[in-house]
Amino acid sequence: MKPQLKDNSMDIQTYRADSLQEALAEVRRTLGPDASILETRTCRAGWLSWLPGGQQVEVLASRTIQVPSRVSETGESTGRQTDSPPVAAEQRPLESGLLDHWRSQLDQQGPSLIADLAERGDTAARLAGDPLSYRLSHYLSQQGIPDQQLASLFEHLTSADTPWQTVDAMHAELVSWLATQLQVSDSLSRPERGTRTAALVGPSGTGKTSTLIKLAVQLQQQQRCKVGLITTDISRVTAVDQLRSYAEMFELELAVAATPREMQRAREQMADRPLLLLDTPGSCPGDRSSIRQLGVFLAEAEVDDVLLVLNASSSIDNMRESVEGFGLLGITSLVLTKFDEARRLGQLLPMLEESYLPVGYVTDGQGIPQDLQAAEPGWLAARLLAYPPALDQPPADHCTAES
Repeated sequence: MKPQLKDNSMDIQTYRADSLQEALAEVRRTLGPDASILETRTCRAGWLSWLPGGQQVEVLASRTIQVPSRVSETGESTGRQTDSPPVAAEQRPLESGLLDHWRSQLDQQGPSLIADLAERGDTAARLAGDPLSYRLSHYLSQQGIPDQQLASLFEHLTSADTPWQTVDAMHAELVSWLATQLQVSDSLSRPERGTRTAALVGPSGTGKTSTLIKLAVQLQQQQRCKVGLITTDISRVTAVDQLRSYAEMFELELAVAATPREMQRAREQMADRPLLLLDTPGSCPGDRSSIRQLGVFLAEAEVDDVLLVLNASSSIDNMRESVEGFGLLGITSLVLTKFDEARRLGQLLPMLEESYLPVGYVTDGQGIPQDLQAAEPGWLAARLLAYPPALDQPPADHCTAES
């Protein structure tokens, strides 16, 4: 099959061919022997991709974005540079070769992050010539931040028009800016009159019951008021027993409501409690019937706040499905749990953007109640954009990937 060229409307070209040799030969023919290979990958060849040999090789190449990989005279990719005019000293900000060191690291980590970002616009493409951006983008990508959000972050850095001197300064600016973009909700508080009722809902395994206890104890200590607990989770006897044990330990009143009528009686029983917290059974986000039935209980409980509890270490697809499914209940805020167990918190960014829901609370450990905290924009932004310390110094070796 004849190699195909796709114009990306900037100086990054995409070539497709049946073999890597054919694609590289076309790169050399159209861009010259000094072209940089940004990425190679396999791709589907249309609707016949299921047949043997139905896949192609795709190569991203550029004439101006310089990386160590080059196209040799034989049409093969090589990690060393071919003979080319020397670069002027003023165009080489790191004479020690630190830029080449970091570019080499990126090549070893798999597909080129810069190539993916460069496809999205000129702003991201400019990262290719900035060693500080290379380092910061590489480490932030390790936090699971998708390319679209990563490109937006670096677009902000570019628009700031500041001559950044250190990676720490760049990172601090990104954290500060992201904090202005994140939505957080006010903490639950004792109402001036009557009773305020909040329900925790979500899939199984997100930590709803333990979060309920942390929240109840914290509110009782901080608000100096009595907090009542009502559970509708009777699917597991151990769940009720566990909740009852905690309630006795922290002197919380507990009622069990297996039916909407029992829910009404439970509310009457706790009429003197300014704050009521409802524990609910885990439901599958796709089970609309179960969620609607849960909605009947919430309506009978006259719920004021519906907190969707999400496990921060679960996949972005699962979180999106939960937001959509439990949206039938009128979610007012999010509770993000198990921050201490999540390895890539950056994956939360697209979900937070798409859901338009504020974050109310975050759990960051097993301690009761100290490991629950009200969401604060600066702290949350710093966790989502976490990166290793001393990033301004190059590592002693090339082993920067997570083991």
